[in-house]
Amino acid sequence: EFNDAYQAMVQSYTAALDTLSQAMAQHDAAQYASAKNTANTALTQLAEARQHMNRASQLEPGIDLSQVSAAITQVETFIPDFQTLCDLGNAGMWAEHNALVDQLRPRFNSLQRDISFDINAWIAAERDKYVDGIVDHLEREAEYRRRAAEVWEQNN
Repeated sequence: EFNDAYQAMVQSYTAALDTLSQAMAQHDAAQYASAKNTANTALTQLAEARQHMNRASQLEPGIDLSQVSAAITQVETFIPDFQTLCDLGNAGMWAEHNALVDQLRPRFNSLQRDISFDINAWIAAERDKYVDGIVDHLEREAEYRRRAAEVWEQNN
């Protein structure tokens, strides 16, 4: 179940970035209203990604998905600024529009594209923690038995 939620999260996030790229292309083609609507679709996809992330976190509370959450938040905060850019283009406010383009292009290019990590390595590390814990427990148990045998020998 965790893997399903995780994969759905990655797919929703990737779809949101693809949709946002489409919105950017629409903006560049001076289709400002369409670009703004397409950006709304990206927001919906990000909300789905966050829901899947929350589900994955509930299924595996020990996994740290804070970087994923930060990536989603970064895109979520970019979109309203992008939509303002579309409004400025629609209104023909070119000085403000062009100034905002100069601010938003680097932000868009810096959005994290890949939020995946090696899930198999994480599962192996989790498994190894349990195995190491069992080994430690058995070693302590063997040491207690050795001490008990020493005490028994000294007293008999």
